Amino acid sequence: MIRRSTAAFVWAVMLIAAMLTGFTAVSYAETAETAETGEEEGIYVSSVSLSDVYVKTRTPYYVKVFEGGVTPGTGKSELSIAEAEVSVVMTKGSHEIKQELTSISEEGYQGEVTFPEAGLWNIVITAADPHQAGQADVFEMELNVKEKNNETTYLWIGLMTLFAVVIIYVLFRIRRLLRK
Repeated sequence: MIRRSTAAFVWAVMLIAAMLTGFTAVSYAETAETAETGEEEGIYVSSVSLSDVYVKTRTPYYVKVFEGGVTPGTGKSELSIAEAEVSVVMTKGSHEIKQELTSISEEGYQGEVTFPEAGLWNIVITAADPHQAGQADVFEMELNVKEKNNETTYLWIGLMTLFAVVIIYVLFRIRRLLRK
């Protein structure tokens, strides 16, 4: 009972910490080998930086992957940036985008995507340990890709027109006062 509750507590603390720092998700994977030894270890997809995404716009994104172990008797948690093979599959209807992400040291893994269609996309991120077969974390999420919003353009045009009208009015008033 204590072993599982300690691991659950550590997992919950990591989840809360990730949510407080603005990250999208935290997940955990346990292998059969670590279950036998009494230590819970795994590779974690700890964060995904995809939030406001627009159709037909090139969007860079980052995925952080950690490798960690929790020793139930001590409650100690060790996390280090994992050397992993990270792949992403994004699907919506007949559209499918597959990517292998590249490591950029402390930043994690980087990818870049341009979504061809707006709507709800299913994203599956897999982080596999290249040194231990079978040790991987799979994280699934849904992302709403939005149409480009031109409301700000119309707002700027409206403000600039109003500004021009005010300037013209002031100039006519000054001209009228100077004639008198």
